[in-house]
Amino acid sequence: MKKILFFISCLLLFSCEKDIVLYTLTTSVNPVEGGTVLPATRQYESGDTANLIAAPAAEYVFESWTGATGTEETTLVMDADKTVVANFIKKKYPLTIKIEGEGTVAEKIIKAGTSTDYNSGTIVELTANCTDKWKFKQWKGDLISTENPKQITIDKPKTVTAVFEAIPPFYLDTNGVTIKAYDWVTAGTTGELLGITFTAVDIDQLKLTLMYITISLVPNI
Repeated sequence: MKKILFFISCLLLFSCEKDIVLYTLTTSVNPVEGGTVLPATRQYESGDTANLIAAPAAEYVFESWTGATGTEETTLVMDADKTVVANFIKKKYPLTIKIEGEGTVAEKIIKAGTSTDYNSGTIVELTANCTDKWKFKQWKGDLISTENPKQITIDKPKTVTAVFEAIPPFYLDTNGVTIKAYDWVTAGTTGELLGITFTAVDIDQLKLTLMYITISLVPNI
């Protein structure tokens, strides 16, 4: 009789104990190179709290959670199997373009790492376009070059100035002697060449002037 009572007591004891319920937390990152997340995939008892930490890699920042809410460090109550993704994005940096003179600058993404704010690592090709009577001289600031177009890698905030200079109205002919003027030059235009200031003169007016000089130089008889 005592054995029977002991057996019944054991059954009652075991029946009163609750079975342990385990839930799995699966974690990952997006993109893979964007950073890390803690903890790695593991199991928790039902009702436990999981502490999540998202750590961005260099040149990335934490953006959001998928399957959870909060900032880089947040918590999650394990009341079911859960999948959590830490989402990271590339840092963005501004590219500021300035102009000296008259012209424009076109920006073309060569390699997106993507607005003047670009993802870190983006390669941008800059092309300087001159207006009439101006020519491109150089890039300065965070890009030092006379090449056009020229590429620049955006890995921090950068400022680039495109320098344009006015085209002198006069130039030396290939013979090294004759001084010529561009087609757009009008009478009265002045400009310096070889340290000498020249003034454009209308050809018809020049002929009249030369004729007047010739007549004036004829001696009186």
